[in-house]
Amino acid sequence: MFKDLVKESIYEMHSDVKIIRLTFLTSFFHSLIVILIIILNLNSLIAKQYENGLYVGKVAQFFVEEISKNHFVNIVLIITICLFVLYSVIYPLGQAAIIHYLHEKK
Repeated sequence: MFKDLVKESIYEMHSDVKIIRLTFLTSFFHSLIVILIIILNLNSLIAKQYENGLYVGKVAQFFVEEISKNHFVNIVLIITICLFVLYSVIYPLGQAAIIHYLHEKK
């Protein structure tokens, strides 16, 4: 019974291109942010455990210095705000759109 349900679900998802596009677009930015958080946490854990590794603070400091040196502060600020909006607003709206699409498809 479970195998049949999984097979039917895979067939249904495979034949519906719209749901695949919708789920990819809504989860892309969310996945990038989660991967970044995992990398930062693993780096902090390794740096604490073995007292070596790349210290993230120095990397961030380098980027801030380069941005300030080249006068890109306004552009970086606008990009950061746009990414925040994409992460905090678009993702929940996309998930709601997926739920609505699947509910209407029944």
